[in-house]
Amino acid sequence: MFGYSAWKKKVNDEFRLQTRVSSLIKTQLRGYQLGAVQRCYNHTAFDESEPMGNGLIVVLPTGSGKTLIASAVAALDLEMERHEKGGKEPSKMRKVLFLVPTCLLVQQSARAMREVMLAPILVAEFQGGSAV
Repeated sequence: MFGYSAWKKKVNDEFRLQTRVSSLIKTQLRGYQLGAVQRCYNHTAFDESEPMGNGLIVVLPTGSGKTLIASAVAALDLEMERHEKGGKEPSKMRKVLFLVPTCLLVQQSARAMREVMLAPILVAEFQGGSAV
């Protein structure tokens, strides 16, 4: 087992990050997407002065792979938690929230998340008029 600082060192190396991400999701990331994943991790999960669970906002143009970036960050976070627990699954269900402006994008984001993750995941879709 290793802590956040050892994990941060691994993730900071771009080649290692690409290798790690490739083992968790089905799609190869472009350079700028990999950079976004790396920045998400460097500014949230590994800031030991901040508690885990801080939100992230990724702002990129349409079609640039925001869902793919979020999938990679979620997959890395889950894997980090498994390492922290000695390879066991987390005891609590982990949640990722996508906020999108239209019902069509809710469906597209959910489908993309299901398709890109190598590990089986449960994806719930909520949109205007949905009962919670």
